[in-house]
Amino acid sequence: MNNTRLRFSGWYGKFAHIFVFTEFDSRQSFIKQAERFFKLPSLELGNVSYDEERVYDKWNDFFYSYDDKDAGFKLYGYPYLKRRASEDSIDYYYDAVILDLTVYPGEE
Repeated sequence: MNNTRLRFSGWYGKFAHIFVFTEFDSRQSFIKQAERFFKLPSLELGNVSYDEERVYDKWNDFFYSYDDKDAGFKLYGYPYLKRRASEDSIDYYYDAVILDLTVYPGEE
């Protein structure tokens, strides 16, 4: 995990936002990666939503989501795209898949 790319953001007292650049390609591997990087309550496979859309006949855009309001977090997964430009075209490619956790602090 030493080479894992991470990003953090948030609003003090409102929410914390953590992005992990990783790889997964199914609901099962989405949960497995979430358990690898975060200490969360038990995640139920049946509560993972998945949506996919074909974009420009070249690649699929996808979105995983898991929302646990009782535990105060939302977990998302989606591709991190990069753009490569040449003289005559622009090409998009997957750099990684983002595991995106937003945590909301409990009432004090």
